[in-house]
Amino acid sequence: MRRTAVPVSAFLLALAALTGCTSSGSGRTSGAGSAEAAGAFDPDQALAHRTREPYSATVHLTVEEGDGEDRIKDVVDGRLNFNTPVGGSETVHRVEGPGPVTSTRQQMTVEGVGYEKSDGDIAWSRTDTPTSTGAADQAAAYAKAMLDSGPAARRGMEKVAGIPVFHVAARLTVDQVRTADPGNADRMARDGVTELDCHLWFGRIVQGEQSLVTHGRTEVTKDLYTRFGPAETFTAPPVD
Repeated sequence: MRRTAVPVSAFLLALAALTGCTSSGSGRTSGAGSAEAAGAFDPDQALAHRTREPYSATVHLTVEEGDGEDRIKDVVDGRLNFNTPVGGSETVHRVEGPGPVTSTRQQMTVEGVGYEKSDGDIAWSRTDTPTSTGAADQAAAYAKAMLDSGPAARRGMEKVAGIPVFHVAARLTVDQVRTADPGNADRMARDGVTELDCHLWFGRIVQGEQSLVTHGRTEVTKDLYTRFGPAETFTAPPVD
């Protein structure tokens, strides 16, 4: 059985494919199409003038694959830096299923180096997983691809956790995805996926969703960002 992998040091699918066709239970309230929505802004201007300042955020990411007894769920919770030269993160990655099987792995990235400690490990070990510092820019590239797909993508102003955001949504082809994320487009082509449905809530990037069908199994990714603050310093753990 193919298992979903979520290398958090690259924070791959959360922002590498900010897509989806299912609604989120994150407490957003709709203000779609309302020019009077609190904090309303133009999405094109928001992208053009998005912050390049370093910041941090708390992330909650889920990737669900399959259903019933074959269901596998990856859950990532932690803190990450954005717009910093070498990133930085401290997260816990939990894999649930199939059945009652659960595994947990702690992961960190510090100064561009990855570390992890799995269930039963006493000490941390270094990993060769590459780190990524361009997650926010990649999310913006997805937003632009959706905005460029036509006026129907502009769902309007909403709020996520009290933050005014603009909701964009579109079905993107492999070629459209390639303009934002060549790696994900390659994955789609390799797995025979021709298109996927994308949703993104931004001003500041606060929420994204992904849903696609690959190898006959539905894969749904959801991510939510809260508690924004200054970029943080992460200290490397002791390594054997």
